[in-house]
Amino acid sequence: MKKNDFLVIGILSLIIILSIVNIFFKILNGYTLFLVTILLLGIAIWQLGYEKNKSLIEKDVVLSITAYLIFYYLVIYIIGYFIGFTKNIYNTEIKTIFLNTFPVIINIIACEVLRYVINTRAKNYKTLIVLSFIAFTLINNTIIISGIVSSSAYEAMNLIEQLGLFILPLVATNILVTYLSIKAGYKSSIIFRFFMELPLYILPIFPKFGNYIDSVLRITIPILVFLWLYHKIDKINPKKIVIIEKKKLLNLFRINIILFCLIMIYFVSGLFRYQVFVIATGSMQPNINIGDIVIVDKTAERDFLHFNEGDVIAYKKENIVVCHRIIKVINSGKTTLYETKGDNNDSSDQLLVLSDQVVGIVKYKIKYIGYPTVLLNNYR
Repeated sequence: MKKNDFLVIGILSLIIILSIVNIFFKILNGYTLFLVTILLLGIAIWQLGYEKNKSLIEKDVVLSITAYLIFYYLVIYIIGYFIGFTKNIYNTEIKTIFLNTFPVIINIIACEVLRYVINTRAKNYKTLIVLSFIAFTLINNTIIISGIVSSSAYEAMNLIEQLGLFILPLVATNILVTYLSIKAGYKSSIIFRFFMELPLYILPIFPKFGNYIDSVLRITIPILVFLWLYHKIDKINPKKIVIIEKKKLLNLFRINIILFCLIMIYFVSGLFRYQVFVIATGSMQPNINIGDIVIVDKTAERDFLHFNEGDVIAYKKENIVVCHRIIKVINSGKTTLYETKGDNNDSSDQLLVLSDQVVGIVKYKIKYIGYPTVLLNNYR
């Protein structure tokens, strides 16, 4: 082995030791971990140097992964129509999103560039590649325990839960990104991890798969992408270095656009279970603000007796739809009436809401993205 090979072993050993020590003694949190990762990256570049990526397939891999993961998200959100959605456990205010995602973004970039620097030196030795895989799986596990779940919550799980929810998905992801760093550079690894990890902090709702299916997806997707890339890269024609033909990639982007349009039609048309409305007034502030959109579950429209005080409902008032909170349920013979009030209003609404006026119950809200619609309506 050369001198650089021993340096690689030293850096990887340091990562492994640091990860194991942190698992037992919790000496680092999410923010200090990304500082440590940057420090390790600096040491690696200083001692090993940085070799510019010369892979001719990098661009094709990045585009392919982007197209396939967009397709994946569109498909699972279509499935969400049938199984329902669940709210994000994280606050989706812009400030909170920034605070949550900043260390994650830095960690992903630093880890993948560090992985690339090390693997460019270690790729001729299978033992070093395996050691690299182990080291980065451990440090990524440490980052997850420190940032996504508390150490106490992680320790409270049994071994099967830890394996299914965290360890096996991490192993699958690290198999893929290790392969990508060797064959196509670090950009494709970063893109894959951005798509798989950042939505947890950004998207307001997720399909209600449950932990088991979610774990299966997070294990299966990296493995499928790995198998697909492994098959394609091995069959590359040196004279025409592409992973898939441009026509196929273009068709995939077209399919993504069509699926996206179908989802928008589904939410806006009002013909299906869920319907989207843009909030144009401040009557429900601070809980629902101007420019937010609300997703209304219309299945509740056929089951009015299950509306309770405190529920936010969407109901028709002349030619508009109003989203206000129920403050009183009045059962009057064969019909049910609702007294409603905007959270920001001083008094309740003048007229009671009849059961046949109700569109549905407000299940989710998504901040800010309805502002363009509000501005266009005001402009008119």
